[in-house]
Amino acid sequence: MDQAQLLEDLTQNLAESDLRVFCGRLGVNYAELAGYQLHDKVQRLLGLMANQGRLPELVGELIRIRPYLAVKYDSKDRLSWLEQVSMGMGPNTPPQITANLSQLRDVDDERSLLIGDGTTQQSLKPVLESPTTIWDAEKYATPPAPIKPIPAMPTPPGVRNPYQVEGMVSDAADFYGRTAVRRQLCARLQNMGSSAIIGFPQMGKSSLLHYVSHHEPFDAAWRFLFAWVSLKTEQFANLTELLNAVLRKWYAAMGQQRFPAVDGLDNFVRQVRFLGQSGYRPVLCLDDFEALLQRPLPATDDLLEMWLTLGNAGRLALLVTAGRPLADVMKAGGFHSGLTSIFAQVDLDLLSEQEARDLVQKPALRQGVSIAPEIVTDLLHYCGRHPYYLQLGAYYLFPELWRQNSLTPAIRALFQQAAVSSWRTLWAHLTSLQRTLLSQPLQVDAPLVVARQYRILARYGILVETGNQYELFSEAFAEWRQQN
Repeated sequence: MDQAQLLEDLTQNLAESDLRVFCGRLGVNYAELAGYQLHDKVQRLLGLMANQGRLPELVGELIRIRPYLAVKYDSKDRLSWLEQVSMGMGPNTPPQITANLSQLRDVDDERSLLIGDGTTQQSLKPVLESPTTIWDAEKYATPPAPIKPIPAMPTPPGVRNPYQVEGMVSDAADFYGRTAVRRQLCARLQNMGSSAIIGFPQMGKSSLLHYVSHHEPFDAAWRFLFAWVSLKTEQFANLTELLNAVLRKWYAAMGQQRFPAVDGLDNFVRQVRFLGQSGYRPVLCLDDFEALLQRPLPATDDLLEMWLTLGNAGRLALLVTAGRPLADVMKAGGFHSGLTSIFAQVDLDLLSEQEARDLVQKPALRQGVSIAPEIVTDLLHYCGRHPYYLQLGAYYLFPELWRQNSLTPAIRALFQQAAVSSWRTLWAHLTSLQRTLLSQPLQVDAPLVVARQYRILARYGILVETGNQYELFSEAFAEWRQQN
């Protein structure tokens, strides 16, 4: 990576106010950057990130806020600027882009397609209008019935099936992978930066948030106080109940059974400030952020603005999970707060190859069972490197290891039967356009807007990019799509 070019791009495309926000998103203390000139501070930041081996993260953040630089650093990200069009470009956007914004309209779910002079629209028409009797948007327009419980599988006496296929992973010993994402979240927390963990259903968002807030080995000197709130399971009749639940958990983290109850936002803000003045760093972890905004209570614009103010002041950090980008969630809920500005979005995709192998092999080894590497390879290919489906496949494989050490047709059949309800939930989470595109053969060198949708799906672990083409994340999911 050409650090001289990177230094030039940073200084030319960031104002000093931008650099402050930039540092916050990277988890770097802006005040610790020596120098009076912007160039000096940027040079210090560049050296710091290089020493920590985090230059790719720095480049990724630069591309996120200045998407037109993507092509200079990563040809695979040539479409990333397109994702920002609907959100508006910054003052440094090249005129060759801004001059054509009036003619460029991206595909947005059910909205019509119009690209330039309409030639791309014509080339996409067969794809978007092909009959899909089984995979039509109507069939999966609403979420299906809840995912069915997984039946218990018999194992030899005294042996426990070590794979967790029900609910969130709460035991630290059962949590595998996500090393890079955890590092990113921790780096931002050290500067009291907020993060939004975004991912498709069962990608492990809740498990990751729980691990970071309960088991991550933070330096005690940071004095974090975590309040974990599962909006999936915890019910609050009003805003005051929510605020007091958060305070109760912060004070419990300090070893205190009693806490000062509050009756509104003003007193809650005073408590947050008091904790900060006492040397603590309060962190609010909200699992399933969408649920907070979908209910009549407790979310209010005042609540969101209060979090925004505290977050901007570095007095409160928020970690949240959501199935969609927070801007989309806020818009759908009819909220207009600028709260999303304090979040760095962390997209959860598939596990890395090594993380996926660890997830399969290490739980079995803890039970004294070794799974042959070639069997692990077969399982990764069939189930994909998706954390839930890989656990599910290993769950059905484990009891068979004493009889036949292979991924038998019977195991595959059991896996598919158990995975169907989850696949339907995943399918319902897609936009109607994405469902339509995935119901057709995946295109090589696809038109720009289709390629953008492929890219989004790859970012969230539904597609895998291999060379210049995409494929579905698992053989089993591909079979289900074809058969139904």
